[in-house]
Amino acid sequence: SRDMSGVNGKISGGFLSSIGSAASSLLSMITWSKKAPPKGKEFPLAEQSLLLFLVLTNQHAAQNNPYRSALKHFADLRGQVQGQEADVSFVIQLDQLYFGLCSNMGQDQAVLLLYMLLHENSGMSAFIFSRSDIENLVLPVLKLLYTAEERNSHLVYMALIILLMFSQDDSFNKSIHEIVLKPVTWYTERSLSRITLGDLLVLVLIRTIQYNIATVRDKYLHTNCLAALANMSSSFQQLHQYVAQRVVSLFGLLAKKHTKMNDAMRKVTKGDVPDVPEEYTNDLPIVDEVMRMVLEIINSCLTHSLHLNPN
Repeated sequence: SRDMSGVNGKISGGFLSSIGSAASSLLSMITWSKKAPPKGKEFPLAEQSLLLFLVLTNQHAAQNNPYRSALKHFADLRGQVQGQEADVSFVIQLDQLYFGLCSNMGQDQAVLLLYMLLHENSGMSAFIFSRSDIENLVLPVLKLLYTAEERNSHLVYMALIILLMFSQDDSFNKSIHEIVLKPVTWYTERSLSRITLGDLLVLVLIRTIQYNIATVRDKYLHTNCLAALANMSSSFQQLHQYVAQRVVSLFGLLAKKHTKMNDAMRKVTKGDVPDVPEEYTNDLPIVDEVMRMVLEIINSCLTHSLHLNPN
């Protein structure tokens, strides 16, 4: 077993350079194709390379993981600044990597890679947020959330964390309301024309909250959905009439549920009924919290952008 940390626990420059070359080669594999694979077909070399890369970067056996360090410090081949070479592990064409992510966002490993890139590599994050076609990356993530009941929970949580990370960028929160979408075929709640990416994002997050409260009852899930909405709320612009209606109706739905549970609890206190369903006791604090956060979101929108949201 070779000592990966070099002398005195530090990664040697030559070894890190070799690791950078290996990481660069693995990442480059998923950017080979200029188009998504035909339905029913796959790119096995690209998929296996990505899986190997994820295994290596998430291996914490060593104190310093050189593969994770390489992931953290790679840069754009076309935009490298002179004198930056000492801090760069390897270079890659970020636009091709971006396209590879957009084309494969329905796969678990691509979602995990996107999360790691956003979390670890500030250059890649800046590149993604600077894209004028960011809807190509966001739409597949939204579809994952929209079809949450068909997905494994880990993938749903990862997609939600990615959206939460997106919502922490002010430029993203503004630009999504300027991107008008073509008809979104997988959104079947209602036929909507000329909605923006921001409209769809709000709709999917609200639907996820409602689905979670009705079935899964996972506090982590709705808390992160509400946090993303709260981050975006001050930047809401020209929200579609249906979207504005769904925001307000979410609070109305929660208020009815809260009243129903409160009335049942009062009947128990008075002795009119022997007991209430256990879910009422567990859900009441959750509904309280969600109602409070929805009110904060509405208040933020009214305070900061009422003049931009006539609906």
